[in-house]
Amino acid sequence: RYISVTGVQTCALPILVKPALEEAAYLKIIMDNNREYPVLSGVVKVFRDFDYTGDSFIKTIAPGQKLELFMGIDDRIKVKRELVNRFTRKKGLGNRDLSVEYTYKLTIESFKDKKEQIKVFEQIPISRNKEIEVKIIEQSNFNDPDERGILKMEFDINPLEKREFLYSYSVRYPNESNVIGLA
Repeated sequence: RYISVTGVQTCALPILVKPALEEAAYLKIIMDNNREYPVLSGVVKVFRDFDYTGDSFIKTIAPGQKLELFMGIDDRIKVKRELVNRFTRKKGLGNRDLSVEYTYKLTIESFKDKKEQIKVFEQIPISRNKEIEVKIIEQSNFNDPDERGILKMEFDINPLEKREFLYSYSVRYPNESNVIGLA
């Protein structure tokens, strides 16, 4: 099966970054099937710059429908996520609560020769327990988190540009509680 991006009128190539999961940037192709016939479902061989990057699977794409396909890691976009501060203090009446504040620095650097669209997805903890409170302190250019605690940000990065973003949140919980899963 061969799908050529050549001659496609509508094509986007955003770079997706999920730094909490992996310090890598993934190239994704989004294009319209502007042909008069469907692209049938099945395994596709993925090539980028004439290099084989692996196999993928696509569902049937009807004429006019969008095709979305991951093209692998873009090694010319570097991603680094680092915890720059973790501060714990006692709060509340009689110091009954603990508050832990986390500050992260996200660095994204382009070694490409053209401007690229970057989409960042970062996750903060969420609580379904009324005794545990999560509060955003600083979120840089991120949107407000959704119900799953996902922060999103989109921006363009220029050739050889380096961008840094700070974001922080606090988690407050009763001192006697054993809270797991915090990073």
